[in-house]
Amino acid sequence: MNEEKRELSAIMFSDIRGFSRMMGDDEGATLKLLEKHNAILTSIIERHKGKVLKFIGDAIMSSYGSAMDAVRCGMEIQKALAVRNKEEGEGEKILIRIGIHIGDVV
Repeated sequence: MNEEKRELSAIMFSDIRGFSRMMGDDEGATLKLLEKHNAILTSIIERHKGKVLKFIGDAIMSSYGSAMDAVRCGMEIQKALAVRNKEEGEGEKILIRIGIHIGDVV
């Protein structure tokens, strides 16, 4: 009998709001913005004991051993981008959506 090992995990998924439209407007500028987005989020994810599972276009999926680590990470990402966006012009702002799911992983 094959016994499944289950453990509690938190998964965070984030993507850039309006990415498809931005690509249609100015692909080159949007790809540069995507690089900045990935660098900012990856460093914050790692600081909160997260592991990047996958990059999917403009989205990042990461996992955490604790729900609190995922929530703290999401809050820091929002704060960091809010500070950054205050200093940027309209076309340089990074606006994202974040979702967190907590549950058993097999």
